[in-house]
Amino acid sequence: VLGHRGLIDNDMYDAFAQTGSMHVLAVSGLHVGILSGLLGWILSLIRSNNKGYRFLKTIIILLGIWSFAFITGGSPSVLRASLMFSTLEVGKVWRGHYSVYNSIGAAALALLCIDPFMIFHVGFQLSFAAIISIVMFCPKISKAITIKNPFGNYLWRLMSVAISVQILTLPISLYYFHQFPVYFLITGVTAVVLAIGILSSGLILLFFSAFLTLGPVWHLYDGLVSLLSSSTYAIHSWPYGLIPNVAFDQIAVLISFMSIASFSSYIFLKNKQAVIYGLGLFLTLMLYKEAQHFTQTQKPEIVFYDTRKPLVDLIVDGRVYCYAHPSLTKNNIDFTTRNFRIFKRADQVVWLDSEDHLKVFYEENLSFLKNVKEKDI
Repeated sequence: VLGHRGLIDNDMYDAFAQTGSMHVLAVSGLHVGILSGLLGWILSLIRSNNKGYRFLKTIIILLGIWSFAFITGGSPSVLRASLMFSTLEVGKVWRGHYSVYNSIGAAALALLCIDPFMIFHVGFQLSFAAIISIVMFCPKISKAITIKNPFGNYLWRLMSVAISVQILTLPISLYYFHQFPVYFLITGVTAVVLAIGILSSGLILLFFSAFLTLGPVWHLYDGLVSLLSSSTYAIHSWPYGLIPNVAFDQIAVLISFMSIASFSSYIFLKNKQAVIYGLGLFLTLMLYKEAQHFTQTQKPEIVFYDTRKPLVDLIVDGRVYCYAHPSLTKNNIDFTTRNFRIFKRADQVVWLDSEDHLKVFYEENLSFLKNVKEKDI
């Protein structure tokens, strides 16, 4: 509820990360969106078309969003999500002149005015890609199948959200994290449903437990948290649940988005020729990945990682010669180097465990090092 991770062990962290449920653990756009939706639903129980009440409703939701942001410590992800949902709520006041895309764009512009380099942050990219993807594709996916049963219809709507989110976030996720959770649809629906209950009961306990006896709510909260962790562990134990070590670079991301844009042109504009372009781009992506496999293993490089203590990789013929400062732990090294090594398809590591060893390696490979171009460093 408040984003404290002190009691989360490494096994639980890995289970949530490898099932695609990390957004539940970190207080982010999901939590702010759930809070905004809950407040909107509660206030909508009062039926009124009065403009003054609509304005009051917006003020209450904004106060709730920013109070939550303050209570949770005001992390960048929460502030970003709070500003984005605040812009969306303010835009609803004007109704006839309201465009959700304009609101999203205004939120992005405001954030970039504060910090232009935020556009390079993975959280910024994934947050806006997710919300745009939901707005664009969720209505189309949801209407593709009609289910008369209320429960089945609600379940399908949640699945539609989980599917639509993946459309624009998948290329970005593969680029940064190089893995794909196969059971994302199951974990996405399960995690969101349980997160709604956990956040709702948690907020009730947070604000009212000081002066009210809320035993049943405590039991509900504890049960939902236990169910979330046990279900995540269960799904994590299923076979073939994760596709790891996916090498994905900027060119692959660009081709992926071009292919998505082509298929979107058919979906929204009924441009049949766009399907051919989309399939062609998808084939191009597959061929590029095969060509990349050969070129990445042949190109020698020296990599200096951005760490407080020295950490260097020398990549030769798919083998990594690594020097790390003794103060760096294995977890530190793995976390820092993992994505780049996967991208370079370099899985054989030879440790240069002292500066003397590094100097010997340098002298033995002096001719190679002299031939390394500046762009390879």
